[in-house]
Amino acid sequence: MERALVVGRDLFVDLWSLLGFEPIECPHPKAFGSIWNTLIEEDVSLVLLEERWFSQVPEIFKRRIEKMTRPSWVVLPSFSLPEEGGSFDG
Repeated sequence: MERALVVGRDLFVDLWSLLGFEPIECPHPKAFGSIWNTLIEEDVSLVLLEERWFSQVPEIFKRRIEKMTRPSWVVLPSFSLPEEGGSFDG
């Protein structure tokens, strides 16, 4: 069975997991390497990434992602709650 994953800040991951995406915990983008093998497993077809979170991922991984054909990587706009002084960044 194909898997669709979501990676980013807690709020982003929690909301997308309500829609059936499998949450992958990685609170710090600099630690992206610690989840890399999970993200590229054979049964993973799609990875959703939060834009603000992904912007801090080490460049070596961003270059690898650009060259990959599978899984599909989708970077979605960030958002935050009003109490965080936030809004939809998209």
